Formats: sequence, C-alpha cells, structure tokens
Amino acid sequence: RSSDRGGVMSAAQHTSLPLTAAQSGVWFAHQLNRNSPVYNVGEFVEIHGPVDGNLFETALEQVVREAGALHIRPTEEGDGPRQVLGDPPGPRLTRLDLSGEADPEAAARAYIAADLARRVDLGDGELYAYALIKLAEDRHFWHQRYHHVLVDAFGAAAVTGRVARVY
Repeated sequence: RSSDRGGVMSAAQHTSLPLTAAQSGVWFAHQLNRNSPVYNVGEFVEIHGPVDGNLFETALEQVVREAGALHIRPTEEGDGPRQVLGDPPGPRLTRLDLSGEADPEAAARAYIAADLARRVDLGDGELYAYALIKLAEDRHFWHQRYHHVLVDAFGAAAVTGRVARVY
C-alpha cells in the first residue's frame, strides 16, 4: 500500500523485497496459528527519576524514523511472502499514568502482559507499540512490543539504547 503525500510518493514505498530467511521462518510459522501471540517480542525498562513525556515521545519518533526494520510491512505476493518498504506508521506511544492505583506496579505489569498477549495481524495489524507508564513522579516503565517478523530481542535492545541516547 502506498500513500500519497501531497502528490509525492517516496520511492521506498514501492520497494518490495523477499523476506530474509529469519523473517520467512517467522512468517510461515505465524501462518500456522494466526491467533497466537507467541511471536510478540517485548520488554520493559524501568526508569528511575522524572521523565519528560513530550521529550521522550520526540526521541522515540526520531528513532522509529531511523530504524529501517520498523518501515516494513510483510505481504504475500504471487511469488511468496515479501516485505514492502514504506514510511513507518509512527511510534504508537501510549502514555499511562497509573500512579493513583493502589498497586501501580501490578497495574503496569497487567497492562504489559495483556499487550504481549494480543494477536497481531501481519497484513494490517499493529506490528509494534510502545507505552510509557508512570508509576510515580520518579518511576516509570517503558514497554515495547514488536512482532518478531520485524525485530528480535537484539533489535529491541538496540532501539532501547538508541532512544536512551537521543533522549
């Protein structure tokens, strides 16, 4: 799918490449059980100290633009599964303030567990998402979820490190 931005389309939006060997394995396995969340990769980082939510979101947006793996959409074409390159749909940062909960950490962990248990549609689903969860003024969780067809644990850690440096 290409988007038209003021009549100018990015050349990358028309690029279709075969999936890598690792991506193909994940893609084919996902086809066997499309309702399984087993291919969600996630982590959360505990942040001690105050967080400027707007600055954090700006840093995350920059890193998402830089991370080429987040710019693909897997698709099935006549010759098999492929990846279509395009503009990333955005960082999808959810900001939650759970500081008023009786047990903010338990509420945050429940949110994270529910997000990781979500079924992801490879064709038009949310292949990655982020949440900045406030537990207290000086304590936050930053949660990341990716479908494994995009990144693995190493890739998620690379995004984490880059966001920390940009922030």
